[in-house]
Amino acid sequence: MIKNFVKIICFIAIFITLLWFSSRVLRFKNDNGIYQGDSFYDQETNTIDVLFLGSSHIHYNVNPAILYNEYGIASYNYTSGSQPIWSTYHYLIEALKTQKPKLIALESYIVAASRTNVVDYQIVAATYALKWSENRINSLKVTAAERFDEFINPMYRYHNRYKDLKEEDFLPYANNYNHYRYFKGYSFHQKTFPVKKPNIKNIKDTLPLLEQQETYYRKILELAKTNNIPIVVIASPFPMTDDEARHFNRVGEIAKEYDIPFMNFNHYYDDYDLDFWTDYNDAGHLNYKGVQKYTAYLGKYLKDNFEIPDRRIDTNYDTWEKNALYEYNKVYDMALRDIDNINEYMTKITNLNDYTIVINMFGEYGSNDNVVKTIYSNFNITNEVYINNASYVIDKNKLVFSSMGETNYLYHKELNKYNDLVVDSGSKILISRSNLIKNTNSVSIIVYDNITHEVADYFDLPYTNDSISKLIERDY
Repeated sequence: MIKNFVKIICFIAIFITLLWFSSRVLRFKNDNGIYQGDSFYDQETNTIDVLFLGSSHIHYNVNPAILYNEYGIASYNYTSGSQPIWSTYHYLIEALKTQKPKLIALESYIVAASRTNVVDYQIVAATYALKWSENRINSLKVTAAERFDEFINPMYRYHNRYKDLKEEDFLPYANNYNHYRYFKGYSFHQKTFPVKKPNIKNIKDTLPLLEQQETYYRKILELAKTNNIPIVVIASPFPMTDDEARHFNRVGEIAKEYDIPFMNFNHYYDDYDLDFWTDYNDAGHLNYKGVQKYTAYLGKYLKDNFEIPDRRIDTNYDTWEKNALYEYNKVYDMALRDIDNINEYMTKITNLNDYTIVINMFGEYGSNDNVVKTIYSNFNITNEVYINNASYVIDKNKLVFSSMGETNYLYHKELNKYNDLVVDSGSKILISRSNLIKNTNSVSIIVYDNITHEVADYFDLPYTNDSISKLIERDY
């Protein structure tokens, strides 16, 4: 009898363990709401000074790293893609369990939207990152009102994801651990998508909001007031139509009823030099260039109009400091990849403490080649060493390896938990088992960012017409 009871208990324990593990592996993972929700629970209690709520118009367009770097604002994007306003209301309820922000910034794009239908990915993004609680169930009841039974069991939604599993499903945040360890909700995007600049400044009339949108919009404003937390309603820049502008005007009217400021940043494009040909990632969201401009302008508005402390000298906010460093390096790496002249490039990668740089000098060219001299002079590589053809590794601005003319050699360095560097006799330079050497009669340069844990850039400078080309041509 006792043995059977023990067997049953063991079976149940094993079953629950396997169910938990499979659930963690199969659950959805993305930075369009899931990671924003997961990482929110990692924030220390009452450390978020500005809580951003809303849809992707926040986590695409607002970078907390810039707000911290330039103004010392400790902010967090607690959002999900196309988040319905009733889900935003439940996000605020969830946030207030652990945070008492100095300011709530509510993005009003979804308030002004002329639709109430919610598709599967929006339901998942808006509810599956919430911890199990009465609030999560209430959120599902309204967000998946007619399909509650379908979404209450998450395994029903993602049990067939096994076909799409990747490394990061088994190793949380694989290759991006440093990013998500200090994540504040911003999604970095780099594409360029030209859009037409709207002209809405002279539109003063209004159009009504949909009933459900207005109901939950008012609930959010009232909940903030009840908790004595200042709130500002904002509209991030996007190419809105005239009728959308009229809906936003109504958003502003309702905010005024509650004596709450409304800031439509679509009226101030010129003040922050937004370029509609270069600063958008898609038809509705900014890329990282536009984000830099808009977030800096938004930060100034927040500091000028609200009492928000500067946390840059507070050691309790080191996760914001590290997040800012990560995002700074992401932008720096993008700038590296925009350079196409080796002389300009060398000034950009010399004296970098956050990078591992591999230089492979293999080919028929001479040591007096102008490009070669520029490279070894910048990294204090002696002419005598170079003559024999060699590979070099510069780590944190120090030369840590030189092959010294050896023809057969192997160098290995662990870059982080998931990435390593191998230099094999100059013919192979592998990072995480991918060989980045394409041409052996050339100078090859590989730049690895130790903060983002990504290959920031790599290219070959081929030997043509009796010299090394100064022109950087990338084939990735």
